[in-house]
Amino acid sequence: MAGLIEIRRADVFCSIADGGKEARLTLAEAAPRPADWAKRRDRASGRADADELAAIGRGMFAWLDREGRASAWAGAPGDDRIPGVKAGSGACGSERR
Repeated sequence: MAGLIEIRRADVFCSIADGGKEARLTLAEAAPRPADWAKRRDRASGRADADELAAIGRGMFAWLDREGRASAWAGAPGDDRIPGVKAGSGACGSERR
């Protein structure tokens, strides 16, 4: 099952391939979060702080799972996935590993 996160103009669209739960967020709401996570990740990585890295991951998942989208994607049968993220109007998906 492929996950899709796509930035189009002033919106962020999140969906699961082949239907399922979808969400639309404003870019203004969504953009600050990844920037904060990236800063926290840089600091935590430099200190090898596994607890902080796990906390960042939990926060990211919780934010994406507000309506059950991330749980549906993560709980689907199949191999582990890496979500695709793309700015613009093109499609992106997840890779199976």
